[in-house]
Amino acid sequence: MTELLDPRDIPIPIAYLRLLLAHFGSRPDLRDAILEGSGISEGRLRDGAQFLTLEELRVPQDNLARLLGNDWAISAPDLWTHSTYGALGLGSQSAPDLREALQLIISNSAAIGALWRYRLDVAPTLARFHYDLNANIAERYWQWGLEIGFIGLRSLFYLYLSRPPSEARFLFRCASPPYADRLIAVLGTDVVFDAGTNAIEFPTAWLGKASPLQNPVAFRLANWQLEAENVALSQSGHIRMRVERLLQAKPNGRATLPETASVLGFSERTLVRRLRDENTSFRMLLDTELKRRAEEMLRSQSLNMEEIAEQLGYSDSPSLARARRRWVRRYAGGLPEV
Repeated sequence: MTELLDPRDIPIPIAYLRLLLAHFGSRPDLRDAILEGSGISEGRLRDGAQFLTLEELRVPQDNLARLLGNDWAISAPDLWTHSTYGALGLGSQSAPDLREALQLIISNSAAIGALWRYRLDVAPTLARFHYDLNANIAERYWQWGLEIGFIGLRSLFYLYLSRPPSEARFLFRCASPPYADRLIAVLGTDVVFDAGTNAIEFPTAWLGKASPLQNPVAFRLANWQLEAENVALSQSGHIRMRVERLLQAKPNGRATLPETASVLGFSERTLVRRLRDENTSFRMLLDTELKRRAEEMLRSQSLNMEEIAEQLGYSDSPSLARARRRWVRRYAGGLPEV
């Protein structure tokens, strides 16, 4: 059995969280409630960062469940159609046939967040598209991800068949949830729980179905874009997250560039370059961590400025005040007044 990955090491496109906020956080109070306790600031959502981690998404998802119920993922099925998956969506729509579309998804799972390892088993009459868990996370989180994935693939089947994929069976390894009737209404009548595997079963003949949106140029462009995204992920996609994790583990949120480079196994010059490739810098990540901690302490109102300065490793409160002014200029606000 393949070892499961730490959710702190799995990048997820930040566009996923933006999509959740755009739909479910339609009012400022709802948006704030979804982000509450996550440590994900509006500045970070705006700063061009390409990825969050699977671990970071845990709190917003829990908040959605608290606000809307555990069936939040299926309450807006139109959000999860194949068209929302960027280059992977374009490629799967414009592929020559369904088999090629599924192979594209299998080869590029990281582009939509590597929660799953996909595989296709083909028998003479029935095929199965498997969702093998790739992360060591609690069932509630992968179940939400599976519901979203099933809805997306169902919409792709609909495109290739030009009709509802009524012969498909949706297999859940988990037990039937309290909202099973609503889940069945979204996916179709043939939904099986306690199945022993997470997979979609469908007639093998579907694999030869051509897409009505078949387009060799679009398919080739999508493959090029996915290749570039995979290269970026393999070369530098985890460096920013690894630096962030190291800073988060420090008692006062601080580390030096030489220390960090040594821990990560890089020269200082290489670490600077790799972070620059991700449109960030060590100073920016350090400031972001200190700003996050300062925000939490100020909101709690349990410490005064001198105490907060000491906790964060500043020599005195004026030094913290200068840092706050720098943060305000960089992040356009975000710290409460004291």
